[in-house]
Amino acid sequence: MLRILSKEEIKSLEMQGKIAFISLWDTIEKAKDYYDTLTHRYYAYQQDPTELTHAFSTPVKVYKLIE
Repeated sequence: MLRILSKEEIKSLEMQGKIAFISLWDTIEKAKDYYDTLTHRYYAYQQDPTELTHAFSTPVKVYKLIE
């Protein structure tokens, strides 16, 4: 299951050591299609376009809950 969070929520969970970065995607829809079929809990956020370094950047960052 994939849940979309804000950048601040992701950073908070990351600082607490509860999630680990695992992948990049070009759209939320593609990430949801893949991760919604899996049993673990996943979180994602879409970067602001101003944070991207080039036109081929993948703006969706996916993290896995560390259990």
